[in-house]
Amino acid sequence: MKEIGDLLDEINYEARSGMIDCGLKHWLYYTSSIVKDREYTFNDVRKEYEGVLVPCLRIANKDALVDKISEYLDIAESFYDELDYDRVSDIHKYTIATLFSNMTIDDFNNPDMFIKRRIAFLQDNTLRHFNVPRDIGYSNIFDANIEVELRKEPIFMETPYGMYISMIKYTEEGRKLSYPLPVVRFGIDKTDAYFYAIQKDQSEEMPNDKDFLNFGKKIRRKMYGIGTGLTDEERGIKTIDNIHEVSPWAVIALTIALGLLKKFGVGKAYAYPLLLNRYNANVIYSHEELERLKDVDDEIYIEVKEHLLYLKNNINVIQENITDKFIRTFRRIGYHFPGINIDDVSLVENFVLKMHVNDGDRCNNPLLDEMFKLGTCYNYGEVKRLN
Repeated sequence: MKEIGDLLDEINYEARSGMIDCGLKHWLYYTSSIVKDREYTFNDVRKEYEGVLVPCLRIANKDALVDKISEYLDIAESFYDELDYDRVSDIHKYTIATLFSNMTIDDFNNPDMFIKRRIAFLQDNTLRHFNVPRDIGYSNIFDANIEVELRKEPIFMETPYGMYISMIKYTEEGRKLSYPLPVVRFGIDKTDAYFYAIQKDQSEEMPNDKDFLNFGKKIRRKMYGIGTGLTDEERGIKTIDNIHEVSPWAVIALTIALGLLKKFGVGKAYAYPLLLNRYNANVIYSHEELERLKDVDDEIYIEVKEHLLYLKNNINVIQENITDKFIRTFRRIGYHFPGINIDDVSLVENFVLKMHVNDGDRCNNPLLDEMFKLGTCYNYGEVKRLN
């Protein structure tokens, strides 16, 4: 097995061309610089791509970074399952590559601190109570109970865990109906939470029958109650500063998550609206795969090529929509809760949104007020209705 220092050199070299070979392709693109004789030696990209921004991995002390990577590998490879490494020829290499995919620009400037934080994500037990599904209480507004589960995520996802939240109700016959909200993906380091995504669970399939359909319609109809408390002035803003154009289910899921985190002593949050190497990966993937398939006429690849072409031509619009909506989701909650403070300056300076969850009092939206309190008033299995 390769030494970790040699493996890091290999990854740094391959990343300059945009693809790490781990037995399967992992798209990762960055330059690197390392201190030698008290000066940084810069290694530029070996292959250029249009429309990508290239981060630079700054290695101030290679030995210290290698030690931190080694520590991460021991913990991560015990955490993830055998299925996470299906078709992977070099487990160490793939584990490092997937780790680096989640770095922000600031993380590339300080990789040691980044890896230390990711280790904390893997080892954190703050929400271990939710390793099995827990009913956190009854919602008067939705006439449904809220079920929360913290699930381990695949290695290629943004965080080791995702919070899965569902509205649930039992029929008179005892059948359990469920309406899933978007998955909230975050990691915890001590009393700080780091949010990376709020996404629909693509693997979740709702049964196509009358009970589930009617329950889903009821839930969706009541979700638009998040509009209460929003002024006409705010509704009219159509720039990036608008907080009107959000997904109600994403706002509700995040509100529940923030309430639970507050209950368990986590009061500060950081939200990352863009992971540059995940954006770069989509650009490079669509470019390289279209180039590889350009002379292939087999009909089986027609849809694949159409998808790749669409991705290539629309990646900036897709990413902009995802990024803007992610930011608006947090800012919308800050608007309704005076006790939840948003630091917009950090978003401009470092492209990270900081949030201090001081309290949930004086919320001007009854629906969000109830959702937040379901989290903060949760009593470890003792379910109470909020009347």
